[in-house]
Amino acid sequence: MNSQKSMDLDSKKSIINSYIDKCYELVRIHERLVRLSRQEGRWFPFGGSDLDINDTSVNKTFRETLKEKARIEKELKKIIRQAKAQGLTLPFEEIAQKYNLSPSAKLLLMVVFYHGTLDSRDEEVVCGRIFEVLATKPSENLELRRIINQFLETELLEEASDDSWLLTSRSRRAELLSNLQVRLGPKVLEILKPALDLNFINPRGSKKIFNELRMKPKAHKILSIREPQLSFDQIVHPEERLQMLNRIIFDIKYGNEKLLKWGFDKTIKYGKGVVVLFYGPPGTGKTATAEAIACETKKKLGVVNYAQLLNYYVGESEKNLMKVFNEARDENCILLFDEADSLFACRLTESRSVDRMHNYMTNILMQELERFDGVVILTTNREYAFDEAFPRRILYKIKFDIPGPAERARIWRALIPPEAPLAPDVDFNLLAEKYALTGGEIKNAILKAVKDSIYLGNECITMELLSKHAQAELENVNRKTKKSVGFKAE
Repeated sequence: MNSQKSMDLDSKKSIINSYIDKCYELVRIHERLVRLSRQEGRWFPFGGSDLDINDTSVNKTFRETLKEKARIEKELKKIIRQAKAQGLTLPFEEIAQKYNLSPSAKLLLMVVFYHGTLDSRDEEVVCGRIFEVLATKPSENLELRRIINQFLETELLEEASDDSWLLTSRSRRAELLSNLQVRLGPKVLEILKPALDLNFINPRGSKKIFNELRMKPKAHKILSIREPQLSFDQIVHPEERLQMLNRIIFDIKYGNEKLLKWGFDKTIKYGKGVVVLFYGPPGTGKTATAEAIACETKKKLGVVNYAQLLNYYVGESEKNLMKVFNEARDENCILLFDEADSLFACRLTESRSVDRMHNYMTNILMQELERFDGVVILTTNREYAFDEAFPRRILYKIKFDIPGPAERARIWRALIPPEAPLAPDVDFNLLAEKYALTGGEIKNAILKAVKDSIYLGNECITMELLSKHAQAELENVNRKTKKSVGFKAE
């Protein structure tokens, strides 16, 4: 009898896990279709759901992605039929049925779940991110706004901070909604939690792990492991750097396989991992490129949380550091040390006990880095601050310079969506030539110009506003050139 119960439970867990995984694939494929739609400069409702797969007017990548979406939807329907045959109700299907949700409304809840509760360091998702993932034209954006507004009022979603948004006038809400942070509401969690708790039941009773996860966001972990959010079609690189990045991606995918085949595991016992350094001014795309490499190699990204790594108790920081590498090894994720100079800094003259601890931590870090046979990416704005022993442990070093005029023009174009209203005088080439900005600074200039346009009641974004904020960004930057020690661009 107990064996039969165990089999039933295992069967339910298997179906729910398959359902949760397949819904996640559906969200990601929608996100990719919307991104490709924008690149095509055409509007396709909710990622091109009504587009003919064999339409030759659309590029091959988009058609292949549509086929992938159709395959995922077919497999999802099969899982739903299996669940129905066993009398098992699947969470998002139950929510959709109970609250009479449209397919787009159900998909919106999935986006909040996967981009918040599971994928993010925090539980919240900014509404602007939902629009970015799902909407390809203004009418869809308005429909999503209406759904979010309705969900907040009916507690299917809740505001992350407080209920002040619901107390504002409806006209004011329209201005605030893009920046509003939301999370799953109590009514949704009431249905989701029992299904997810199945994964944590043991023979002695249920562990309330899902509640604990909500009480302790992922930001509290030493290593935050998540799915990458960016791909290479969202980032602008000069051709020379792109070739080097492709070389690194090839190495990650196939390098170790050749090393083993050619017998180098017998002669080189350690230091076989792919360790990469991205260095250069802030805002040049170093962290974004690390995410894109994870996306391209189909690996998760493990971001080291320094605040949790460093501990004032003697020996705890060293243990935490070893845990980081062990967890990254177990998860087979790309290990990212963002702003790595804070951890990989030069060793100190030992005049105090704290200096000795710093040096000991640096030694442990170098040992773990050399023993690690996975992928490590380091990013820094201050490569000169690295200890001189680290360069020989780094396989690839790539300098991220301020982009040239051609790259800057591409960044301006890429960051302004096709549906954004632009004045006829907007000239991206002129902006690129006149203002030597990084990608991050261009993003800031665009956001400020857009917010100014909304505040002033303009019907479109003007060249005057874009130029004004580009000039302000240029005046605000304070770049310092310092001599590098041990590093040069390859």
